[in-house]
Amino acid sequence: MDTLDTIHELVTRVDAEAGPGSDVHRVADQAVARLQRSQLNVMASLWLAEEVKSVRRARTQQAERLAEEAQTRRDRRERRQAAAERREEESYERMEAIARIIQDHSRALRMEWTEELLASGFALPDGEVVTWGDATIGQHQQRASMFEANAQANAQGAARHLHAIQVLTTAGASCLREVVSGE
Repeated sequence: MDTLDTIHELVTRVDAEAGPGSDVHRVADQAVARLQRSQLNVMASLWLAEEVKSVRRARTQQAERLAEEAQTRRDRRERRQAAAERREEESYERMEAIARIIQDHSRALRMEWTEELLASGFALPDGEVVTWGDATIGQHQQRASMFEANAQANAQGAARHLHAIQVLTTAGASCLREVVSGE
């Protein structure tokens, strides 16, 4: 009879003798005390080999879990980054749309260059004031760029406030502090 059969028989016998609710360790101690030294050596060797395999399996499972968690974190980070890039691209596209609207409006615009307008002044970004009648292309470009930047900033500001309104409405809250504190 092979050693594994003997071990299986021993396990079966201890299980039967111990019965439910009894002290399995006591019955196992008695069964082991009846074994020959060579049987004990074989059993100890098999037990040790199985424990080593168990430790290796546990270590591998832990490494697998850590690798899976690392990949999950990397996937989340990549999704967040991709979403941020999409939002940035969409924001850039919206700002380009504002610039196109301004350009379209400038092409459709009709103005009469009256003496009153030509004598009127406007401020440049550095604070210098120049009249419409004396302003150069570069000065008009500076003023237009200033207005375009303000239009974009105003559009972004308006969007933030509209988003806050949406959050408040969804949460049924009267102010953002209520939403944040969970009150």
